[in-house]
Amino acid sequence: MNIRIFTGVFCAITVFPSSVLAQTLPQIINKSFYKFPPAVERAKEQSLVAVEVIVPRLINNAIGTSTMQSTGFVINNSGSVITTMHSFGDVPSEGFHKATSVRIHDGSGFFEAELYQKYDWIADLVLIQVKNWADVKGKFRKTAITIAEVGDKKNLETFDRLYVFRMAVSRDSIYDSPLILGPYLMETNVVVGGDEPEHTALGLVNGQTDNGFSGSPLLGPDGHVYGVVQRTSSIHTYVVTLDELASFIKSDAKTLEKKMTEAQEKK
Repeated sequence: MNIRIFTGVFCAITVFPSSVLAQTLPQIINKSFYKFPPAVERAKEQSLVAVEVIVPRLINNAIGTSTMQSTGFVINNSGSVITTMHSFGDVPSEGFHKATSVRIHDGSGFFEAELYQKYDWIADLVLIQVKNWADVKGKFRKTAITIAEVGDKKNLETFDRLYVFRMAVSRDSIYDSPLILGPYLMETNVVVGGDEPEHTALGLVNGQTDNGFSGSPLLGPDGHVYGVVQRTSSIHTYVVTLDELASFIKSDAKTLEKKMTEAQEKK
C-alpha cells in the first residue's frame, strides 16, 4: 500500500501502513538526539496523544475512506483533547469530506472520542472528548497540560528553543518524534504559498516541521504551551497563537459559531 501524504502546507498525515511505519520510524527516532528540558519531557509524557480521524473520500468514483493522524494534547482531567481542525476534513456544516469517527491513543491503547465538542475553522482548532468518560477515566493515562497565561506570551521572544512532537501510531503502539524549533519570530496573517491573507494572525517560528506535527503544542523550556502547530513552509512553522488558543478554550460553541458566521459573511 502506498503512503498518501496530505497535500499542501498543512501538517496532518494519512496514517502510515504498519509495514511501512515499522521501517521508517526508527530512522525518524534515530535523528532525535535531543536533550529536552525535564519540564518538556514531563509535558509530553503527561499530556500528548495521537489522534486518528476517519474521513470519507471519493476514490476511483467510489466512496472510500482515508485515515488521518495528527497530534493532540489533553487540557483537563476529564478526557478533553485539542488538535487542529484541518485534520478533520471539511467543516462539519458543509461538504462530503468531513470526519465520521475519531479515536485518541494515550500510549496504552485507543479510546473512542466524541466529534466536535466545539470547533473554530478560523483558528483551526477543534475540541474532542473521550467517550463514556465515567467508564474509562480510570484507564485513560493522560492528564492536563499547563497552558501559558496570555500575559506570558512575551516569554516567547526570550526562548532560544521551542519544542514540538509528532505522535504516531502503528500496530497499536505510539511513537513520538521530537523537533527543536526557534526562535519565535513574529505574528503574521500572510502565509507562504497562501492564496489570500488568513482570517487571523498566526505565529511564525524559525524551523520546519513535517507531516503529522499538526496539533502539537508549541512548548517552551518550562513545559508550558505557547501555541499549536498548524502548518509549515520550507524554513518556518506557523502556529495558532496563544491568544487564539486561550480564546478558543474559554469560548462556548455558540460564541464560536457566531464568530465563524461573521467571518463567512465578510468574504
